[in-house]
Amino acid sequence: MVVALTIATLFGFSSQKAYAECGITEPPTGDPASQLKQIVCPIREGLNVLVLSSGAIFVLVILYGSLRLSISQGDAKAIQGAKATLTWGVIGFLAVISVYVIFNITAGVFGLGDGAIPSLEDAITELLKWLNDN
Repeated sequence: MVVALTIATLFGFSSQKAYAECGITEPPTGDPASQLKQIVCPIREGLNVLVLSSGAIFVLVILYGSLRLSISQGDAKAIQGAKATLTWGVIGFLAVISVYVIFNITAGVFGLGDGAIPSLEDAITELLKWLNDN
């Protein structure tokens, strides 16, 4: 968590910036949708930063695991360690991407999206159009 917050700070993420990017300039009203958007927007922006930073870390882990594998010189224990590094790097990156996708789909289903996935029905319609065209 500390690493994610540090990276978010380095990328200039702040809740005020997230609110501004979501078009929220006023405090929430009594409307529940308005209150939920106040919560969802900063989380979405934080997840965007997390995905970008985890992508960079993923590349570094893959390079490190590949380097370990190439300098193992046939040592079974070193090869096993390098494979574990590569495997856990992929698993970690897939976990972050899964959280991002699940959050955005859930927000879209409940109408809290920023237009990327406005509703499940629209997403399915777009998918069917794309399948018919291709």
